[in-house]
Amino acid sequence: MTWSTESSSPTAADALWALPAQCDDGALLQLQTFLSAHRDRAICLDASDLRRLDTIILQIGVAACRDWSARGLPFRMVNLPDRLLSALPQLGLEPEALGIEAQQ
Repeated sequence: MTWSTESSSPTAADALWALPAQCDDGALLQLQTFLSAHRDRAICLDASDLRRLDTIILQIGVAACRDWSARGLPFRMVNLPDRLLSALPQLGLEPEALGIEAQQ
């Protein structure tokens, strides 16, 4: 099984937010505000600009994915660069913990 975020794309129903290259305090506050404002919608985080996997962004992503899933709502992360995607298992995370779907 392979993992890819490139073939996934947001749908018209998704609330879309583009993660910045580096998630500083301001960007994290914006992400928190975005997630709070869209609690009842499918979420799609576009990670195409993300350059490193900070612990806090992983924690928020995993917690949000679990929360949305528990409420029966889609939560996806798309366009995560391959070098970051391949680092997830080294950090003890499976891609689906962030809403990254397996490609067959």
